[in-house]
Amino acid sequence: MPRRRPVPPRGRLRPIHGASTRLLADLHRHGGADALEQWSDFVRNPFHRRWLKEHEAHYDYEAGEALWSRELLDHVIARLPRRGARELRELVEKLDDLC
Repeated sequence: MPRRRPVPPRGRLRPIHGASTRLLADLHRHGGADALEQWSDFVRNPFHRRWLKEHEAHYDYEAGEALWSRELLDHVIARLPRRGARELRELVEKLDDLC
């Protein structure tokens, strides 16, 4: 009897711009959805540039958490299947270009 493909949990996934449903399911499975959302919010926030220039002068909790999330995304990319890793790498590179 052939095995059915696992169906992604569509009802519980938060949509992320540019991510496919398959990638969202993989991120949910490997714990990277929150990290991607946090990194995306940090990079798109106009105040992050100020923090990156003055990061040696003070410590901001939100910026530290966002940088930790970016590091976590590298680990998630390493754990994902090849197709999902490629898609996530492209998304993260686009976000990194905003810095």
